[in-house]
Amino acid sequence: MKNTDRTTRLLLTGASMSLLIVAFTLTLSLSSRRGSMPKNANIFAVGIPHGWKSLGGTWSFHGGTVENTSDERGAKLIGGSTEWQDYTFSADVQLLGQGDAGLVARSINEEEGVDAYDGYYLGLRTVDNRLILGRSNFAWLEFPTVPMPGGVQPFRWYRLIMRFSGCSIQGSSQALPDGPIATLSHENPNCQRSGRIGLRSYASGGRWRNVSVLPNSLVTRGSNTASSAQVESSGPIIAGDLSTDAWAGKQITPQPHTSVRTSPTTPIDQLRWITSGSDEASIRGTVIASDPTLFVQDATGGVAIESFSVPSPLKVGDEVEVTGHLAIIDQTVTIRSAEVTTLWPGNPLPPLAISVAQAASGRYDSRYVEVEGFDVGGPEKSMGVASLTMVNGFQTFRVFSPDSVLGDAVNLVRPGSKLRVRGVCRNDLKTTKGQFPFAVSITSADDLVILAGPSWWSPVHILLLFCGLITAVAGVYALRLRIRHAKLQAIMDERERLAHEMHDTLAQSIAGIGYQLSAVRKNLPENAPKLQRQLNVATEMVRHIHDEARRNIATLRPESLQNVSLSAALESSAERMVDGGAIQLLTHVTGVERELPLRVKDTLFRIGHEALANCVRHARASTVGIHVGYGTSSILLQIEDDGIGYREDLPSRGFGVIGMEKRARSLSGHFSIEATGEKGTRVRASIPLPRRQLWLVTSMRRRFAKGSIDGDA
Repeated sequence: MKNTDRTTRLLLTGASMSLLIVAFTLTLSLSSRRGSMPKNANIFAVGIPHGWKSLGGTWSFHGGTVENTSDERGAKLIGGSTEWQDYTFSADVQLLGQGDAGLVARSINEEEGVDAYDGYYLGLRTVDNRLILGRSNFAWLEFPTVPMPGGVQPFRWYRLIMRFSGCSIQGSSQALPDGPIATLSHENPNCQRSGRIGLRSYASGGRWRNVSVLPNSLVTRGSNTASSAQVESSGPIIAGDLSTDAWAGKQITPQPHTSVRTSPTTPIDQLRWITSGSDEASIRGTVIASDPTLFVQDATGGVAIESFSVPSPLKVGDEVEVTGHLAIIDQTVTIRSAEVTTLWPGNPLPPLAISVAQAASGRYDSRYVEVEGFDVGGPEKSMGVASLTMVNGFQTFRVFSPDSVLGDAVNLVRPGSKLRVRGVCRNDLKTTKGQFPFAVSITSADDLVILAGPSWWSPVHILLLFCGLITAVAGVYALRLRIRHAKLQAIMDERERLAHEMHDTLAQSIAGIGYQLSAVRKNLPENAPKLQRQLNVATEMVRHIHDEARRNIATLRPESLQNVSLSAALESSAERMVDGGAIQLLTHVTGVERELPLRVKDTLFRIGHEALANCVRHARASTVGIHVGYGTSSILLQIEDDGIGYREDLPSRGFGVIGMEKRARSLSGHFSIEATGEKGTRVRASIPLPRRQLWLVTSMRRRFAKGSIDGDA
């Protein structure tokens, strides 16, 4: 029994220990997932903490200060936990140029890019000297802003404070050490309720120090002096209520202030509006080109610096302060007799990708831009300057650079190539020479990029393609004609073979039959008149069949068409038909007689042969006329006789008439047969000539007309 109780107690003890271990593990896991909020008032006291990541920019740590020396748009340094909810986030912020810088809070889903995060941003902006608050959800939504008393000056420290309580957001800014305070607030029930914290700058570098984040429970309120003392012992924390109404009169613990240059500067885009008695002005910006002319650009614009002095050589990307005398020529601002002070080295600015229409507007004069276009004439070199003339749409512009800068790179450009160029946009008349709306000054061979070679569809290539297509069409048409001619020639060769076969077999056999009948008739007794008559009829029929065979053989032989004209071939065929008869033949030709396509000649010959055969067999005519008319676009064949005529009231046409009509229609021709008056028949067949023949007609007519003129002379 005792052993059983002891075993039971051991089991219960083991189960309890297991439950404690599981609970402890879950607690550690939950704590790790949520992240612990720092209890000190300076996150970057000894360096950038583990887990913070940079998204763009060039971040570094120096003696308790975090610095971003890049002018990249939207550079961020992010840390903390997405589970942090109600807290107060504060830091001292200093801008290193024209732009904005500040704090990011309640942020999630951060990426590289201008507004590539989901969270809130509180910052100072130099363009309009305002304290800004807004929400970015990969698209910027700015809440109502407030002006910053005394403006926003680069290289001056400002204290920024953000406080989140549920969906209530409060922010403030004070120029250190004891400047006036600007406050603003925003409340929206559909707010982002938790997220990480971070530092952010836009178009300007920045510095951050005394960065702290504390739960609201540790931030002192009202007369809670114990908590206040605890907070102040660790660094500068707000000592009072953060509501807008309770802000007035509250004090910020003074902070050590580093002495910096605070000379007043003017945004570059405001230089042309200076109306004071002195023409001297100071600007701060980044060097975008230094040879042969110095160009400085800030967040608002760019300006050319002429006749300047500088203690040390300048590099592209250096942050400088320039003081000199203004000169405005042709609406272009320059600074002359200037003193240039290098503030610190920096990274080159990225180009502004703009359209040619924007470049031509003048708003981007003296700024580092990137445009695309097509070269129209190839490189030109004169007086040590290499230049290109480019076009994009309806805008033409000039790209130029010292020949020593581009070197052989410009020689690779062929007319019509698509190019991307980066350089300083110039709109002044001295540079454009009044011929272009703008020009781009290239400072490096890398600023000229060939995107694509010249398009194949140039006017010369289009003309060559057109000529090639015409040649190809002409070749295909000629090939088609040759194929048709070869086909017709094969038919003619087959007809010739049949004619020879008929001559050697059928015609000879018929002739032999006639010879045998004649021999039989000679050997018949004289007292068999009936048999004599029958032999005479048979002999006459054989003779008639032999004549028909001879005519058919003559028709099948193509040599009658290859070497003679159509009228001569028909006349020869008709003479063989009426040989020994009383029919008179009349042949008449009008127009300029010329060579016809073999198919046209063969078709008309067969129509004429059939018509002549009908005249000889059925018309009982005494005169047969053959007329061939050569027209401009067609050829006419007419066979006419004075026989018994043609009856148009017959219910059906004969096989020969139907065959003639089909032959004419096979060449898109017209066929007709009609009676002429009380007696006689007229057969007409008109065939259109191919276009090649039309050209021959015109040529022969000109030659004929010239021959007539020469003959008359």
